[in-house]
Amino acid sequence: MVVWGLVIELVAFQFAFRASNKEIEGLKSDNIAAAKRVEELRKANDALEAEIQPRRITPEQKAAIIQDLNKWRFIPDKCEVDVEVDESDIEAKVFAQQITETLGECFKVNLHLLVLVSDSEQTNFGTVFDFRPPIPPLGAKEIARALRQIPINPTRVEVSTNIPEGTLEIDVYPKPNQ
Repeated sequence: MVVWGLVIELVAFQFAFRASNKEIEGLKSDNIAAAKRVEELRKANDALEAEIQPRRITPEQKAAIIQDLNKWRFIPDKCEVDVEVDESDIEAKVFAQQITETLGECFKVNLHLLVLVSDSEQTNFGTVFDFRPPIPPLGAKEIARALRQIPINPTRVEVSTNIPEGTLEIDVYPKPNQ
């Protein structure tokens, strides 16, 4: 009877051990799945944080742009740059000031703080480059190329007869949603 009791106990122990191993394996797979989900959420969070960061020109980017445009310092007939921004948009205003300071190292740059009142202006996003037709003013293409390092890629390039000849206008609107 003692032997049968030991055999029954041994069989019960093996069933319990197997069940315990299955639970452990289940928990391991749950932990692996949870770790994968945490990593997915971390990546999504990093992407969202990058999207909501304000546009800024780092000191390294500024130095690279100035180095790129340095040859334009002494060219007499180069374009003048007007940077326009809605003064109520703090993120765009700081970014426009940084563009003005950076380009101001090599070009004559004017910053214009505006109060945008028209609906069409309030629906614009990103950065728009404007110039008087038929061709961009001297240095405008080089400015656009240098600013792409940040990257500032214009959302639009437009021509307008309202812009003084020889002037590149850079309109800085709110940051576009990515």
